[in-house]
Amino acid sequence: MWQYHRVHGAILDISPSKGRGGSASLEAFFATFKLYYLAGGAVLAAVGAGNVLSAVLIILRRWRLVSLAVACLNCILVPVGTILAALAAVVLLREPVRRAYELRAATPKRGSPNAR
Repeated sequence: MWQYHRVHGAILDISPSKGRGGSASLEAFFATFKLYYLAGGAVLAAVGAGNVLSAVLIILRRWRLVSLAVACLNCILVPVGTILAALAAVVLLREPVRRAYELRAATPKRGSPNAR
C-alpha cells in the first residue's frame, strides 16, 4: 500500500515550478519508477531462470517438486503464467508422470558400478 501512496503523491505533485523547496519533482518521480522497473526486472529474471531450470529438470525427469514449485511461482505472471502454471501442475500431478519420475530415479546412471 505504501507504493500506491508514494507514486500517487509523486504524480499529483509533479510540476516544473516545484522542486527543491516544494514537494516532489519530476526527478523524484523517475527515481521511484526506476526502482519499480529494477524490482520488476529482477522478478521476471528470477521467474525466467526458474522456468529454464524447470525445463531442464523435466527433460531429465528429476526433482518433480521443483518443477511444481516453479509452476506455482508462474501464477504471478497473470494471465499467461497462470494458465501455464495450471497446465504444468495438472500434468506433473498425474500418476503416469509420477511413475516416470520414480522409474528414472530408480534406474542407475551409465558408468556406475550397478549399471548393466
